[in-house]
Parts: sequence; C-alpha cells; structure tokens
Amino acid sequence: MVALNPREDQPDPLAQTPRRSRTGRWLRAAALAAAAVWLLACGTLAAMQHGLVFRPVSGLTATPDARGLPYEDVTLTTADGVAVHGWFLPAPDGSRGRHVLFLHGNAGNLSHRLYTLDVLHRLGHPVLIIDYRGYGRSGGRPSEDGLHADGLAAWRHLTDERGVAREDIVLYGRSLGGAVAARLAAAVDPGALVLESTFPSLRELAAQHYPYAPAGWLLAYAFDTAAHLDSLRCPLLIAHSRDDEIVPWALASRLVAGAPPHTFVSLSGSHNRAFRASAANYHGRLHAFMGERAGVARARLAARARSRPPWKHEDEAGFAPVNDAGAHRHGAPAPEYRASRRGGMHRPEPPARMKIQYFSDIHLEFGPATLAATDAAVIVAAGDVDVGAAGVQWLRQSGRPTVYVCGNHEFYGGEIGAVQDAIRAAAAGTNVHFLECEAVVIDGVRFLGTTLWTDFLGAHHDELFAIAARMNDYLQIRCG
Repeated sequence: MVALNPREDQPDPLAQTPRRSRTGRWLRAAALAAAAVWLLACGTLAAMQHGLVFRPVSGLTATPDARGLPYEDVTLTTADGVAVHGWFLPAPDGSRGRHVLFLHGNAGNLSHRLYTLDVLHRLGHPVLIIDYRGYGRSGGRPSEDGLHADGLAAWRHLTDERGVAREDIVLYGRSLGGAVAARLAAAVDPGALVLESTFPSLRELAAQHYPYAPAGWLLAYAFDTAAHLDSLRCPLLIAHSRDDEIVPWALASRLVAGAPPHTFVSLSGSHNRAFRASAANYHGRLHAFMGERAGVARARLAARARSRPPWKHEDEAGFAPVNDAGAHRHGAPAPEYRASRRGGMHRPEPPARMKIQYFSDIHLEFGPATLAATDAAVIVAAGDVDVGAAGVQWLRQSGRPTVYVCGNHEFYGGEIGAVQDAIRAAAAGTNVHFLECEAVVIDGVRFLGTTLWTDFLGAHHDELFAIAARMNDYLQIRCG
C-alpha cells in the first residue's frame, strides 16, 4: 500500500525520472550530433576533392633561360580540342640519351620543375615537359581523363611531329604524374617508364590521409597506377623515399610489391625534396636506366665491332667465328685453313687435352701479386684482376695465350663502355684476348667470354633496399 502522505525525507515516486532514461537521451543526442558532423565532414570533403587533387598555379615563375637552358615553347592541341602548353629542351650537342616525356605532380606548374629539367639536360636527355589543362598557360579544366588526353598529345608531338621512335621515349612521372604516366605507358608502350614518389591508387592515398571518410565511395577520381602496371610491357623503374610524408612508404610498398619485374631505387628526403636530396645515389642510376637512343647505341656498337680484329665467317658446318690474332698459340704461326667442297673452312683438329690455368679475384688494386709459372697452354683470367685496363699489363708477363673477361671491379670508378674500350685497346696485338660477348679459338678450342650481370628480377622490395644501400656497384659503376 502506498502512503498518501509520505514523510518529507522520502522521494516522491511519481516525480522521480529514471537515470537510465536520461542517459540514453544524452547518448542518442550525442550520436546524432556526431553523425551530423561526420556527414558534414564527408560532404565537405566530397565537395572540395577537385581542389585537393588538382592544385594548379597559372603564373610562371621563370623559364629555362634562368638556368641557361635552351628550350622551345610548344603548344599542343589535345584530341578534345584543349590547348596545352609545354617546353621542349633539346639535349646538349653530342649527347645520346633517350627522349624524356616528364609528367609533373598535382601542384604548381612546369616552371617549378627547373631543377629537374636542368639535371635531365646535364645527363644528356632531350626533355618535353607539359602543363596539364588548367595549369600554367594551358587551357581547360583538369580531370583524370583530361590529363590522360594531355599526355597522349605530348606523346604524339614527339612521335609524329619530331619523329622520335617509340622505343626512344621514356615516360617519367612524379607523384600524381606517375599515375598519368602509368596509364599512358599501358596505352602506347614506350621505351621505359619511371615512377617517382607515386601511389598505388588515389583512393588508397585518400584513405591513408582521411581514415574517417569512405574515400572509395566519395572520391570521383581513381588514378589507379597499380592497375595500369598489370599490362605494362616496357622496362620499369620505381623510386621512393621512406621519408615521404605525402605518400608514406607503408602505402608505396604496396605498389612496389605488386609491380611487375622492375628496378627499384631507394630515395631519401621528403616528398617534394627526394629528387634533390638523393642526387648522389639517384641521378646516375636514373640516367643509366633511361639509357641512350637505339640508333646511337647501334652505331656505337658497330663502331666498336669495326675496331676489333677481323673475324672469319662461320662455315656451313656451324663453326664459330675465328679471330686470326687469337686462333693460335702466342709466337706460333697461325693455322692454315683449307677450303671445303662446300666452300666453307676447316679448322685444325683440337688437341686431345688442353691444360688451362684458371683464376679470378686477384685484386691488384689492393696490393701486388705474382703470376704463378705453370705449363698450362692457356690462362683464363675470370675477372677482378685490377681496376680499369691496369690488369692487362700484369697478364702480358706470362707470354702465354690469355683469355680475359671482366668482373665488376674492373669497372669501379668508370663507365662500362669506356672501360671495355680501354681494355680492348691495351690488349690489342698482345697475348691477352679480351672477350665481351665474343669468342676466340686457341689451338682449335673455342673460348666464349662475357661479363654477366643481374637485375635482381624477382627480388623482394626489402631485399632491393638492402642491395641498393650496400653494394658498391650502384655507386662506383656508371652505365652510359
């Protein structure tokens, strides 16, 4: 029974509000407020995404003249009728580097890339750089498909108007430009592709920076670099810094891990400073990867072939080419060849047994060594005798026919082609037969020789980091 007149120290049960009910109302109000804030934030992000992805600057701060670089102003017309502005910088006289189509990042304009243009020019590469639509002096408004159309127009300017062969063009994309370059490479199959400080996809990058928002649903742009690499057919170089604060390594490593076989270069420094901060480690390797124009390379190889001793043609039985200077023991007359009925050449019968003295890794650059006297008919020196051509003089002292193939230390401090030429010149007319993708026959025995290199195909990206950081070959040897 309920008292009609309760004592004053007792609460009125009819007037009391349950605490649980009051707390629930507060929680529901807070949840609704949080949801409203979240929806507002997502809506704001969706509305602002164009300005976050594309950050063009219209005014040019300088031209290549500021760095003493020759250049041409070019205006390209895209397939959808947009006028795109760019610069073409010819290579220095006598240079042989392949053409570079440079596609910059999402901010600024081409005038903010003068340091990069200067470096590529000094490395000997002609460069075409464009401003995407809406950037610098280019017309139009940027979009994902629009940037692809801009890249295609630049590609066609090089191939159609300047007559540059497809295999002589390197697509070089930095940051957002890497996604543009990857899509373009899948479409045109260039000579090579460089991706620097690039993300696997813009949606993954957005999710990294805005974890509270459903970036995949909100973002109107894909810029899916990784997807376009699936159909890539050309050589690929990926460069990235572990210090990158815009495209963190945790994200970039996904691109590296999923990419087809490629060359990886570990950079240092922030997103916008890595190219400059990594100059000592990166620029030379970039140049070596991009390489020289195919026509120049063929002419150089032909000139080297003409400078070598003459070779006799293969006979119909499939005998190897024979170098007259190295087809006999030192000091003995060259073997006579007689014509076969088929018009070919017969070689002398090889000896039943040949004793060969074989060694490598003498490393005379670290101290003198004595060449052991033996009764071997032929010496085979399989690399790392001394730096450059210095090992030839040491090998000449035996007076016996010597087959010499380079290791890696011969090239330390030099450029591969120049070192090979120097060794070949030092060995000419001596008992030393330097082989690089060549053969020599001594007493009827055919010796094949070349230096073998690896590109670490199939290596995990962590292993590539260790290789680049610790192997002297990357810092001591130049290619091209």
